Order: sequence, then structure tokens, then C-alpha cells
Amino acid sequence: MKSFKQHIKEDIIEMIIGNKSYKISTTNNISEGMMFKESLDNDSGMLFVFEEEDYHGMWMKNTKIPLDCIWINESKQIVDVQTLLPFDLNTRYPTKKAKYVIELNAGEFDGSIGDYITEKPAKLSATFPYKGAKWDDFRGLENPTEKEMRALMKKSSYKELRFVVNSKGKMWAWDTEDALHDGVIFAMTGEKYDSDYAKGMITFFNPDDLDDYMAVPDGGLHIILHNSILAAAKFVFKNKTMKALAKRINAKGKDRVWWADT
Repeated sequence: MKSFKQHIKEDIIEMIIGNKSYKISTTNNISEGMMFKESLDNDSGMLFVFEEEDYHGMWMKNTKIPLDCIWINESKQIVDVQTLLPFDLNTRYPTKKAKYVIELNAGEFDGSIGDYITEKPAKLSATFPYKGAKWDDFRGLENPTEKEMRALMKKSSYKELRFVVNSKGKMWAWDTEDALHDGVIFAMTGEKYDSDYAKGMITFFNPDDLDDYMAVPDGGLHIILHNSILAAAKFVFKNKTMKALAKRINAKGKDRVWWADT
């Protein structure tokens, strides 16, 4: 799982927080943050990255605009949310340890404590429009946990993800609407589908009706591996999350994973 800190060199990270998408700017100057800013766009915010999880306090010295302060743990799960008022010098602490803090305009946050923050997936063709791109250049959910995949699926219009796994077992997942095309991957990386990587899709299915999987907003996971060669399965099973999911093929109820090769 790629940490937000690994994207700190980027000026803007597009994130999904609650039910909205935000353009989040990064800062290396934690002590200054939002100080002296006159305004903040409603679809914008700022990310603070700390070295380790702790009860990191925030205050509003020289800060002119009210803010929603969102504390996030290392797993990118929201652990606390508080509204901070302009020029308040009282330090506010989260109820649980956090590694990240995001500040939005006061009243903008419409999610809940316990939600997971996800980066908004970007189409490869739009993000890396050059020949010679490497696997490490891909954007999306990188080596996602099951919780991260479920969180993005629930926010997806089709409740569906597309994924690729390279020969070393490294996985990327995207909302189906932002899925990669084989031609794009080949043109940029030279990697060939059915020999250099595996791909597939993940949807939800109703544990009480195995034919009901396109409409349910949550449920068991339905994984479809598209590759037709044995090497593809070997790639997928090198990935920790996918290997763990495959072990639940014979589980019962919501824990069951419905797995198919096509």
C-alpha cells in the first residue's frame, strides 16, 4: 500500500473523502500549514504527513478561516474529525493515534469516522502519456488491502474494480470507469497481456443469491481473473491480499469469495 508520503513530491493529490472528491495540496512545512490564507476552495484541502502515528495536535495560530480537521491513521482510516475556529490557540488532539491530518473548509466534510480515504484513480493514458513508463509509475490503489478495495467499490458507480498484477505480484486496482486498456499498457511499458501480467475485475455478490452480484452495494467478493494462461494465476497468487482472498473460496456467507477464471 503506497503511503501519502510517497506522493509528497506531487503538489496535488486528488482524494475521495466521504462522498466527495477533493484536490489536496501537500506541505513540507507542518508548522505553517494554513496560516495567513484568506480563503480555501470548497473542493480543496491540505495534507499533513507525520513520521509516525501519534496523538498529533493541531491549532489555529494565524489561521483566518474555520477548518474541518480530519485525523487519519496509517491504514488511511479516519479516526477523528473536529472543527477548528480561526485564531484558536488551544491545541486540539485526536481521540486516537493518527499519521495524517487533512484540513478542509469547515462544514465540507460529509463522511464518518471509520471511513477510509482513497486516492482518486487516474487513467494511465491521461496521467502517464509517454512511452517508457514503468510498472512503478502506475497510479491507483497499490497493493490494496481488502478494506481499501471494498471502500473504493462502495463509492464506485458500478460497485466494481478492475485490477492488474505484474509478474512479481504487485497489484494496482482502479474504479471500473478508470480501468486500463491493454493497448495503453503495451504502448507505454512494452508489457504483454497474458504473458507479463494478469488482469481481472472484482464485484460484489449477494451471499444468499449467487446470481445477484451486479446490483448489490456490498456483500461477498466476486473475483474474475481474465487471463487464460496458468502463469497469470501464479502472478495473482504472489499478491498477499489476493492469495488470502483465494483461501476463502469455500467459506460461508459474506466471507465467501466467488472466484472465476475466464
